[in-house]
Amino acid sequence: MVKVLVCGDVKGNLSALQERVEKLNNSAHGPFDVVFCVGDFFGENEEILNPYIEGKVEFPIPMYFISSHLPTHISEQLKESKQLCKNVSFLGSCGLSDVQGLKVAFYVEVASDEGEFSTSFATSNVKSVQPLLDQVKKNDDKVDIFLTCKPPTPTESSNEARLAWFLKPRYHFAGMSELYFARAPYRNANKQVTRFVALGNVNKEAPKTKKWLHALKLEPEVDTTVSEPADTTENPYSNVFLSSASKRGRENAGPLSSETVQKLMKEHETRNSNFRYEDTGYTGYKKPRRNKNVIPPRMDCWFCLASPSCERHLVASVGNSVFLSLPIGGVN
Repeated sequence: MVKVLVCGDVKGNLSALQERVEKLNNSAHGPFDVVFCVGDFFGENEEILNPYIEGKVEFPIPMYFISSHLPTHISEQLKESKQLCKNVSFLGSCGLSDVQGLKVAFYVEVASDEGEFSTSFATSNVKSVQPLLDQVKKNDDKVDIFLTCKPPTPTESSNEARLAWFLKPRYHFAGMSELYFARAPYRNANKQVTRFVALGNVNKEAPKTKKWLHALKLEPEVDTTVSEPADTTENPYSNVFLSSASKRGRENAGPLSSETVQKLMKEHETRNSNFRYEDTGYTGYKKPRRNKNVIPPRMDCWFCLASPSCERHLVASVGNSVFLSLPIGGVN
């Protein structure tokens, strides 16, 4: 059993993090084995690691971090080693690491021209994440923890959402949200359950709504498909790969043809089994089998997409479910 701490945006406040880790490590809940940091690690204080690198201060347990940006002197030092000093290591921009027996995947999208630290899941730059996808696919690795700097945005088909869909991690942690949010577990295509947690900024005075440190116990290589929590939901990224089709549809005015409607609905109904992955990245859906018993759409129905009276330019997406985010509290 591995005891893990996951921290949100440090933003240069490393002393507060160390103080909290030392307190927890010496409590009845400790000792802990490792700390992971997501989001903006440095903030405006680019010198926070200097005392650690110089050997003046030592972090109590191994800490691995990703960051939305890196100071120049840190980038130069990382060319020699990912371990900056004792108990402080940089994971990288995109990859899969074995930490304490746990499979930890990570992804950082940053605006940089420094090769490794500039990643994109777009077709034009798919090579940056290809090694991670190939490694997981080849070795059939089950990802225990997935770390990203920012939360996924399913409605925009973000890189974080696409990777979460493909990796199917047991836990997904993200920063850069300035608040704490623990989503209900969701079910992946392989029936494995994923728990997503967004963490706030490191702050001694932070309220519970902005919790920035999360503790958990994980047993490596455990089959998580055996039991499913009662509050498990469907995958929030189910329609993420239909976004491109929706965008193409909005570009053209006028009603959809019957053939187009049938094709979209077949793709939507069979997305889990028909979606394929190739060496060039995500390529879309396999061509569904022809349904011989197709019911022709009603031409006079206002809600039928094939009807001439349907204002198709107002349709943003075609699906059976919706992902809705509401503030904590009752709904009147």
